[in-house]
Formats: sequence, C-alpha cells, structure tokens
Amino acid sequence: MPSTTLETTGSASNLSQGTTDPSSAATEETSTVPGPLDSCEIDQVFCVITDRCQSPADACGVVCPPSHVVCSGQETCVTYRACQDPLDTGLAWTLPEPVVQGSSELPPAVSLNSIVQSAAAETLLLTGNAPSFLVETADEGWEAADAADGTFSPLTVGSRLRFSQFVQFQPADTGFGLRQLNLSQDVDKETSLQYTVLQYVLPRAGLVSINTSELTLAEDEPGTLLISELVSVGRAASAADLEELSWQLQSPALDRAALGYQQLRSLYQPTVPVRVRYAGEIQRRSEVPGQTLFSYTGDEDSWEEHSLELTPLELQLPLDPESPEQPQVMFIPKPNFQGPVRFIFEVSLAGSKTEAEVLLMVREANDAPLLRAENASQAWSEREAEEGAGLVLAAWDQTASPELLTVPGCQPVSFPA
Repeated sequence: MPSTTLETTGSASNLSQGTTDPSSAATEETSTVPGPLDSCEIDQVFCVITDRCQSPADACGVVCPPSHVVCSGQETCVTYRACQDPLDTGLAWTLPEPVVQGSSELPPAVSLNSIVQSAAAETLLLTGNAPSFLVETADEGWEAADAADGTFSPLTVGSRLRFSQFVQFQPADTGFGLRQLNLSQDVDKETSLQYTVLQYVLPRAGLVSINTSELTLAEDEPGTLLISELVSVGRAASAADLEELSWQLQSPALDRAALGYQQLRSLYQPTVPVRVRYAGEIQRRSEVPGQTLFSYTGDEDSWEEHSLELTPLELQLPLDPESPEQPQVMFIPKPNFQGPVRFIFEVSLAGSKTEAEVLLMVREANDAPLLRAENASQAWSEREAEEGAGLVLAAWDQTASPELLTVPGCQPVSFPA
C-alpha cells in the first residue's frame, strides 16, 4: 500500500525533507502512516498532510524552502515564527513618566529590567541567563542604549533588545496618545511570549486659556465672576482622533493606575478642575479683602460661603457650555475697602497646568464729605463763621476723595487721603 513519509517538529511539519516517493513505499513500513482503506478510489492514495485523496503521481503535501514550514492544520509555507503560538503575558510594561508631544525635555531613560520589576501585575517572563527580545513592531520614536547616559539608537523591526538595556521615547511634533514597542521571546519551538512596552504621550500645553482682563467693582457692591467667561478650553484633536484614542484606552492590557493613562482619560471627562485662590499669602484676618461665596446655579439659596484666605476654592467647569451647572464666584468687599484684589486661577487638563492672575479692582464710591456739629472742637459765632476763623475738624469721611471741602464763611481746606 502506498504511504507517506512525515517528519514533525513541535506543532510544525517540516516538509523540506518529507516528500512522497512512491517507489519507496514498500520498503519503509516502519516510518509510514497508512491511509484509510475505504476513503479513496482504487486508483488514489490518501495524503495525511492534506487530509485528502490524490493521485499516486502527485507529491503528498507541499515542499517548503529552507527555514519555512507548514503549520499543523495549514497548507501553505510560512516562517517558523509565524507557526508559533503567541502567548499574551499580561499588562503592558509602562514607562513610569509620560512625555509631552513635541517636547525635547525627556524623563530619565529606564532599563527594561526596572520596568518589568515595577509592573503593576506579574507577567510571564523567561529570564534565563541573558534574555533578549525580538522587536516585532515599534512606533517611531523608540530608542535603546546600553546605559542611561549612553548613545541611543532607534529600535526597528527585527532588532534585538537585551533585558539590561535602557529604553526611552522621543515624541514627535504631531500626535499624542499611546506609543507601543512590541517584543517577543521564544520559550520553545512551539511557543513565543509577546510583550508590549508602552509610553503615554500627552498633548502639548495651550488647550486652556484664562482671560486676564482687569475687572472693576464698586466698594459698596458685590461682584459675580462667571467661570466660563474667564476660562476657555480648546479641543485637543479632531473628533475622529479622540474617538480612536478612546478606543485604545479601553484595552484590558493597560494599567489603569498609570499616571499617563489617567491624564489622557481627563480629555474625556465632562468637567475640568478649576482652582481659585488669593495671590500671595494672607497673614492676618484684617488683611482679608472681602467675603467669597460660590454657586453652581446662581440661585439665591444656592450660594455657599468659602474662606478663600484659608483654602483654595475647588470648582468643576463643565465642558458643555449648555450645561445648567455653571460655577460662579461672588466677591463682597469688606466695608471701606478699595484697591486691587488678585486671584490665581489654576486649570489642570491632560497633565498640563495653566495658571494666570485675575485682577479685580475695587473702586471707591463717590461719597460726599460729611460735616457734623460734633466734629468741631469749639463753638463759633456767626461773625467768626463769616470770617472763617477758628474752625478745626477733628474727623472726616476718609472714604471720600481728597477733594476741597468748602464751608460757608471758610477758606477752602484740602484733606489728605
């Protein structure tokens, strides 16, 4: 009965030396695999590689070139690596510090060994004596060197990366998000371990702008600051790019506790945090310029008092301008206070903090000077009044402008501010 010689290596069948030779079928009974007796026609033979009947004159299987094999269950020649069973190894190895798009200021390079040791979850790793990894794919910007202060060279597909080498990522001027370095490591002839090294790239600063135009307020009037009129937030990328990034951030291989992950996720939050505080430190209660209240609706019963001189005011600004909850800050100057009140506004978004000073100038009210009989230190006669003699003012309204005070029968007198 015709037979087929078959040599196997792991899960791959090496056919470069395992072809059919009909003339030797009768002499190689010890290495033959008989086909089914009743599955083929009388003039056909059964090929165990292709699992079908064929003519005895046809080669059973496919003859592959050197270093190529046919995987079990397949019919075409592939490289040995393509025939291996890749095994996922858990969470991606994340570089500890994110980088900013287009920035030349990079965090210190880290060794591959230290990244693995500090991983949030254990990963399957074949250490051996001196493990190395094959670069399967690499986003542009990945580099490696033998030392942290060494000369870094780009990592490309097919290059080798040792466990002790240092890696870093050079961000491009365009684009932000996740940048991956995919590695593999052979365990045996049947299995290859797959690893991912991850770098988070944050959008450059400039998404947030704060209006620093001077605001004015009368000393006897409260003033309300609508945060949405002072703080504006721009779009980091197109809607399509943001949707793509959102899909990438849903990968189960990402460490949700990583700083870069949390910072990129902030681009998708419905609000951004806004912090308000006084510029400079207030040492005494008497230095407090006024009372601060805040509200998210502006309704009369919704205002809450906040001691801004003690702790900053933490607010959440909705990105949707149509949101009914818009934070507002009311400032009520203390009596007889005039002058500048300086606030520091801080807005954090995607790892960047925007800070600016907002100046509120409290203008003095145009009060009329006051003159009361009890303010004179001595009585005066009608004649003295006509002559303007002997009048001494012991007190005056200091909130008024240092203008001339005219009393009938007196010479004009100027009071200092």
